[in-house]
Amino acid sequence: MPVLLLILNTGMRIGEALGLEWSDIDFKNKALKVNKTLTKAKERDKKGSVVG
Repeated sequence: MPVLLLILNTGMRIGEALGLEWSDIDFKNKALKVNKTLTKAKERDKKGSVVG
């Protein structure tokens, strides 16, 4: 539920919200730093690299 409220109140995309880490949150200045996003890869090779 907290992630849903974060998304609704900030306009963040789902992948951006799920990519947040504690170090991205500045409680003192009430700021968030969005510097990455999570995505789902359809297929990966043996080394773990995305294919296609």
